[in-house]
Amino acid sequence: LIVAGSTFGPAGIAAGYSIGLAVSWPINLAWLKRTAGLPAKRFLLQGLRVLTAGCIAFVASKLAMSLADDIGPVFEILLGGSVATVVYTSVLASSRVGRAELKSFPKLVGALRK
Repeated sequence: LIVAGSTFGPAGIAAGYSIGLAVSWPINLAWLKRTAGLPAKRFLLQGLRVLTAGCIAFVASKLAMSLADDIGPVFEILLGGSVATVVYTSVLASSRVGRAELKSFPKLVGALRK
């Protein structure tokens, strides 16, 4: 898919890669369930939760950047990134599972420092 997308330039390569990941994700979940007995449904729901939060954050960020297009490119990028971060974190924190994951984040950072 990446090779096919390369005929459309960098955006085509990115699209081919993204489509490849989207196609392989359910296959990998089925494989994990069959071979390792892992809870594929839980992985699927978590992935959908993260994708939903990302899509909502993207839309909010894009809207904020389009409303503030006269502030200059640097500030527009800073605004977009800030809005995306706040919205993404808020959407994740809106569910019980998301709050638990956000609470475990400092432990992860601490473990990575060691």
